[in-house]
Amino acid sequence: NNNNNKMPCSCRQQQRRARITSTSTNGSLRSLNSSQSSLPEEFDCSFSSDDVFYQNKTMTLQMGRLLGSGGFGSVFEGRCSGRKIAVKKLHHSQKNPKAIAESFHAERAVMSLKHRNIVRVLATTMHSNIFQSSSDRFVIMEYAGDRNLLSLLNDEKIRITRYDRLRYATDIANALHYIHKLNIVHLDIKPANIIVTIKNTCKLGDFGCCKMLPESGQGSPTTPTNSSLTGTLAYTSPELLKGEFPTSKADMYSYAICLWQLLSREKPYGNENMYVVIFGVVSYKLRPKITPKQQRDNKAYINLIRSLWAADPEQRPSAKQVMMKLRNLRKQPIKTVSIRNKERWRI
Repeated sequence: NNNNNKMPCSCRQQQRRARITSTSTNGSLRSLNSSQSSLPEEFDCSFSSDDVFYQNKTMTLQMGRLLGSGGFGSVFEGRCSGRKIAVKKLHHSQKNPKAIAESFHAERAVMSLKHRNIVRVLATTMHSNIFQSSSDRFVIMEYAGDRNLLSLLNDEKIRITRYDRLRYATDIANALHYIHKLNIVHLDIKPANIIVTIKNTCKLGDFGCCKMLPESGQGSPTTPTNSSLTGTLAYTSPELLKGEFPTSKADMYSYAICLWQLLSREKPYGNENMYVVIFGVVSYKLRPKITPKQQRDNKAYINLIRSLWAADPEQRPSAKQVMMKLRNLRKQPIKTVSIRNKERWRI
């Protein structure tokens, strides 16, 4: 998932059509035909049974322009019987088809999630042998927008105010609180996986790395150690880098890096060698740099970040605790003080 930036391309070149019709009352869909070979000749599609829209007997799926591409798949704008949607087509992988299949199963597992700050998965294709690398796999999602938080942060023309920053932080914390209550850990929290809607609301998406934890909230001892090391390394917690089992606190560490990025609008660790960064994070508590000005002007916000990226997972606040802290921060008025060089700064 290295690059989920907005990647526009010709709608005409990317247009795909497929006729989809329901084959049973339990919610399976079958493609009857497709105009181009990029869509499979025939595929079944399971969907969320409480979504009335997908109870229609006949629907038309139309794939349009490419919105973004990552390690596991590409996302296209689309329409389904007139309803605007987003369609993720998972990549084929000869080297690691199991990883692609696991990502697909993870996306399917979260179809029941309903939250204003989460991109809803509406439907997924279903195959007899999902682990075959030749199988086409699609995930149909709500269309939340064509811009992720990373592209917004990288756009120098867009001003992000203190209010915007706290609003985005609150939206993401709300999403994390919701999934953590359900013992789901996302394990790939980063700006590229957060959609910013036209109403300036953040929605967490791309659950391809997520895992379901047992009731204890801890990683299962039967889970292979290396299976927990997923996602993007710059945002990965030190305990996961060391091969420990995931908890919700791993997401909170990744969230801290996002909060830092909301303030700095820079790439975590710049262009430093990632192996050097991993060694520093694990052995020397290396974290993204906080400047004296950032500390001075945003003291409470920086203190929250520092608590969230603590080396000891137990010391990191939960998403619920973060929501309370952010609520207090948003209530505080912005004070400005004139200083000798006539610059103005926030307290």
